[in-house]
Amino acid sequence: MTTMDRMRLIRGHLEAVARGRSPSPDRIGVWLRELEGVSDADLDDCIREARAFHVEACDRGRRWGQITPDDVLAIWRQRSATRTRSGPAAHPPENPDCPLGCESGRVVLVGSDGYDFVSVCGCASGDWWAESSSRWAQMTRAPTYLENPAYKLARPPGDRIPESHVDWLRRRADEVGHREAMNEYRGHMARRARESEGV
Repeated sequence: MTTMDRMRLIRGHLEAVARGRSPSPDRIGVWLRELEGVSDADLDDCIREARAFHVEACDRGRRWGQITPDDVLAIWRQRSATRTRSGPAAHPPENPDCPLGCESGRVVLVGSDGYDFVSVCGCASGDWWAESSSRWAQMTRAPTYLENPAYKLARPPGDRIPESHVDWLRRRADEVGHREAMNEYRGHMARRARESEGV
């Protein structure tokens, strides 16, 4: 990404938070200089995440004013700290033997109101999420929800899409889009089910 690309990106974000008013060249220059350590690949994501965090904090009365480069740098430092963790701790461990059939420590449940929601699993993968974020740590764990008969798993254990199918879906989604890829996959699986039943 060139310096001009970074300037355009920063300018776009500053215009968005200023309701379309163009920022001064000096302000863009300050942001450009302050964020020069943030990699090109992460710059847009860090600014977006910082904006979302800033809005949420303002809604709770913990912040006021406009987003600053320091907000973006705080997000960048968090991401960098996560990346520098050594070994498998940088990502949640996979648990193929999880009794709930979690996906990297997260479980989709159906609540008493009939809506799906995500909770943290009670296995080691769920522990990783609880240790990595205070939001996940405060969340009620999936096994606790399942003690109440009003809650159930959205997808029973063992009902996961095989990894080879996931790879095919990713490749196909790049070609035709997510919705069309899912429709093709469901159609193909329905035909296979009918053929195996001899229909």
